[in-house]
Order: sequence, then structure tokens, then C-alpha cells
Amino acid sequence: MDVQRYISSGIIESYVAGSASEQDVKELYAAMAQFPEVKAAVEACQLDMEAYLEIVATAHAKPVPADVRSRIFRIIEDDGNSSIESVDAVDDKPRYIYDETPETEGTPVRTLRYWQIGTAAAIVLFLASAAFNVIYLNRYEEYKGKYVALLEENRGVVAQNEIYQAKFQESERTLAMIKNPTTRMVKMGDVSKQHPERLATVFWNETSQEVMITINNLPEPQADQQYQLWAIIDGKPVDAGVFEMGELSKTLQKMKAVSGEAKMFAVTLEKKGGSPTPTLTQMFVAGKVAGS
Repeated sequence: MDVQRYISSGIIESYVAGSASEQDVKELYAAMAQFPEVKAAVEACQLDMEAYLEIVATAHAKPVPADVRSRIFRIIEDDGNSSIESVDAVDDKPRYIYDETPETEGTPVRTLRYWQIGTAAAIVLFLASAAFNVIYLNRYEEYKGKYVALLEENRGVVAQNEIYQAKFQESERTLAMIKNPTTRMVKMGDVSKQHPERLATVFWNETSQEVMITINNLPEPQADQQYQLWAIIDGKPVDAGVFEMGELSKTLQKMKAVSGEAKMFAVTLEKKGGSPTPTLTQMFVAGKVAGS
């Protein structure tokens, strides 16, 4: 499934709005269970819908501030006073002039007030609409930021999960190799016999040629030095690779494949990166393959 195309298909919006078909809902539930990105998109869309409904309710429930309303009516009142004036008619009854154009005698003031009230209402609605737009835009940007952050966090979780899966699979392969009946365990001890605590163990499968090593106890080398494993085949040392110390020494480390009939394994201390030939004076531990 193309997850991003599915997310942008519109099915999520239909589901949140309650207009999705039963089949679409079933498909969406299945996608949410399988893909965290789809679940995150649904939750974000639900948050957007809740925010929108909250904004609409707030905009309809909250009246225009009293000071804003009073300023609007004051401006209209001042405008009416400057444009309307009363003059004395011959019969001493008042008549009104609007923008210096005589009106029909007896025109009531209420007609002009209707226009003023309508203008005030239009301005109030305009201000309320502008306030609503500003609030909605701010909320939209806020939830959009949260949605993007959620997607980034979800991508990080997915990537971390992939790393864990890879490590788990590697551990499964290592365990299967060790439990294989054809795998030989070679215990290596101190060659000088002066440090019996120095130990290391090699697991070697002659069929698959796989080699693993675990360090039981070896001193930490200098920064420019590194331990190297050797397999003795036909009386000659064969490079099986260098390995790490520190925390990694407590785990099984995969070494180079060893083919042929190995009679012994040994560890020497070499320059960092390894050496083409072993330094025999720097051999720390060694052990014979059982049955050799």
C-alpha cells in the first residue's frame, strides 16, 4: 500500500466527518492497525475537527466587546449629527435635510436611524468575521504544527523499530547458529599460564563457515592496538578478523568466515585494524578445536 497516497485520498476526512461507507471504515481500521502513519493522520484530523467546532462555538457564543460596539455607534452618531440638521418651516414644524438635499416635509428621523443601525450591524458582523478568521487561522497553524511534529515523531519510532527488528533477527540467527549440532565451541585460555583469568570462546560452524567470538576476560588494549583472531589451518594462521572491546566484548561478535579444517584458534594483539601475519610474541589466548 502507498501509505501517503492513501492518507491524501480523502477517506480519512470522510471518516471523521461521518460520511464514510462501511467498507471504507473497515479498510481504514485495517490500515490504522498496520501503518502507524495512517493512525497518526486520523488522530490529527480528529483534532482539527474538534478545534474547528470549538472555534465555531466560541465565535457564535462570544459577543462583540462593549467598548468596540460603543465606538462603532458613536462614530455613526457623529456622522448623523454632521449630515442631518433641522430647519424651521413656514408652519413651524421641523423638517430635515440630509447631505444638504431637502427631504420631503415630514420625513421621520426613524428612517435615517434604520440605515445607521444596519450599518452598525454590518460592521459588527465584519469585525466578528475577522476575529473568527484570525482565531481559526491561529488554531489551524497550531494544529498543523502539532500534526507535523507527530509525523516526525512517528517516523522516528518507525526507524527505531526497524533497528530493533534487525537486531532481533540477527540475535535469532546467532542463537540458531550456536544451537546447531554442527557448531563447535572452542574455549581459549592464557598461553603464558600466568593469567588464568584471561579467557575467550569461539563458536565455529564448519558447514556454514560462520565464526562468532565472545570475550570472557581480556585486558583493554591501547588506543592504537586491537585484538585479532586467527584460525590455524594446515599449520598456517588464517586471519579471522579483529574484534572490539568495551561493551561489545560482552556480546557475541561476528568474525570472518573460516573455511577448511581448523585445528586451533588464537588471539594476538596487533596494531589497530589488524595485521596480515600474527605477532606470536603478543599471543594472549589460544585453544584447540575438539576432536582435532
